[in-house]
Amino acid sequence: TQTGVAPASAALTGAPAYVTFDRAATKAGLCLRKNTPADARIAVVWAGSVPYYADRFAIDLLGKMDREIAASPPKAKFLPGHNKWDYAYSIQTHKPDFILQVWGGRHGDIDLIRARGYDAVDPAWPCFANGFLVPGQVFAKRS
Repeated sequence: TQTGVAPASAALTGAPAYVTFDRAATKAGLCLRKNTPADARIAVVWAGSVPYYADRFAIDLLGKMDREIAASPPKAKFLPGHNKWDYAYSIQTHKPDFILQVWGGRHGDIDLIRARGYDAVDPAWPCFANGFLVPGQVFAKRS
């Protein structure tokens, strides 16, 4: 599931959870490596396979490795590691070139991202092909 909670069936059957998502994230990362500059700074929600395979400097928008966001109050229901974010802070402080995922896709967050100088990436971008990255939720800094 996309909620961050592994399916109970995975624990009972021994089937690995998230295999499909991990494969898609790996492909997205490899596509980013091929289709972004080597010095690009990417902001992500899924901060594992995508930045690893992209081999780009990554900013974790959910702040699991950011003291400022970790100390902030939750913005959503209790879901450890998925209920705190601050796009204004992350963009201003870390200055990503690409914002690759928007947690929850809230219109206010997207409006803030656009107001901070980012535009949605063209839906024809090759990194949308496998469905992991979603048009309308991927932004590039205006030149």
